[in-house]
Amino acid sequence: MRILALVSGGMDSPVAALILRREGHEVDLLHFLGHGPPPLYLKDLLGGARMYAIPHSSYMEDVVSKLRAHGRTEWTCVLCKYFMLRIAETLALREGYEALATGDSLGQVASQTLKNLVQASRGLRLPVLRPLLGMDKADIERLARGWSIMERYLAEEHPPCPYLPKAVVTRASDRAMDRVLSLYDGSELIRKALTSVRTL
Repeated sequence: MRILALVSGGMDSPVAALILRREGHEVDLLHFLGHGPPPLYLKDLLGGARMYAIPHSSYMEDVVSKLRAHGRTEWTCVLCKYFMLRIAETLALREGYEALATGDSLGQVASQTLKNLVQASRGLRLPVLRPLLGMDKADIERLARGWSIMERYLAEEHPPCPYLPKAVVTRASDRAMDRVLSLYDGSELIRKALTSVRTL
């Protein structure tokens, strides 16, 4: 299967991508540039994978500005993941991938509660593979150490996300998600983000 894996500069998503590659899938990468270095080392670990890059600000500035204007910044993390997946899916369909993959681990951060994952994934045509979903942090760190991901992570600086709000939604519902999504022209936001895609 051809998979486009969303990867950050952290540990979880690189581990997820490597698990899928070791299961025999063809895995390429998508990194949203902006806060933390792209994990370029993964290209070699995955056997010469392609890495696409899109500036995180290409969509998040629009997302956050509308949430601030409407006093709904607690939705930042859910909408970040929602639009990230929609942008990734549009790119994946254009390039012939059969699935997306993420490093989500259930409940680890606000955007990864079960209800939030459901809302962030709503409407997608491609499946989203989450090989770490049931793992705890100790399991993930053990794999990261074994594959030298941990040492690469610790060698880099990882500034905090500049968009992280003071309070976050943890139990997103259909009705509430409909209301916040009505603030956006999603197709235009996705189109704008994809105009800045490049290959690292």
